[in-house]
Amino acid sequence: MKKTYTLYVMAMLGMILALGLVLTGCKQPTDEDEEIKEMKAGTPLSLNTWATGELVAGGEHWYKFTATAATQYIHVTPGTLTDVYVQLYNSAGNELGSSNHLGSSYPYNYYVSLSVVSGSMYYIKVWSYSSSRSGTYKIAFTTSATTPDELAAIASAPTLIANTWANGALAPSGAQWFKFTATVEAQYVHFAIGTLTDVYVQLYNSAGNELGSSNHLGSSYPYNYYVSLMVVSDTVYYIKVWPYSSSGSGTYKIAFNTSTTAPS
Repeated sequence: MKKTYTLYVMAMLGMILALGLVLTGCKQPTDEDEEIKEMKAGTPLSLNTWATGELVAGGEHWYKFTATAATQYIHVTPGTLTDVYVQLYNSAGNELGSSNHLGSSYPYNYYVSLSVVSGSMYYIKVWSYSSSRSGTYKIAFTTSATTPDELAAIASAPTLIANTWANGALAPSGAQWFKFTATVEAQYVHFAIGTLTDVYVQLYNSAGNELGSSNHLGSSYPYNYYVSLMVVSDTVYYIKVWPYSSSGSGTYKIAFNTSTTAPS
């Protein structure tokens, strides 16, 4: 009987030891593990497409996207929430770079450029600039500093014909896009007054990237009605036009050719 009892005790001790080893090998979930789970379950973003987000006070939201280029741009448009922080993460849950403040408060940035590896999955955490603020916003990623709305406008821009005036019309704070195919390496963009007397014009390439600086054309100082642009012949370019004053509106004409003389 004593021998049987001893064997029983030894068997029980072995089971307890084995159970202890199993429990020792089990890792209890941590806050970090839970955050990675939330990260992996983030809302997918599609290239050049706005996604609507909403944050509660003190909350955060995750997004994920597959990089399509070595440099991606994250855009934010305020809704009822005017300012947020965004932070980029890799698939291991490691922060990449610093967080960025985007929104309508100083320094008034609505996008940030990120260096990534094309074809890789990345994650973005968004939280309110002020922990007490809540509300809605929109977020997107693109391959340029141009917003999805502007990229859509570029895609449908009317075509300018060399030496031919095209009619334009702008509402306050509005913008209008045109496209043209360069015929030489130096093109001139001309502006003619209608009910709108002054505008800005900005040249873009087909990827939506700004080329050079914007130019003021019109009847106010310095009284320029054309601007010369250095381009590549037989390449498509885009011109964005918007009022010189945000409250300005009205009609105008625009054209391009190869000289400083405007079309007749």
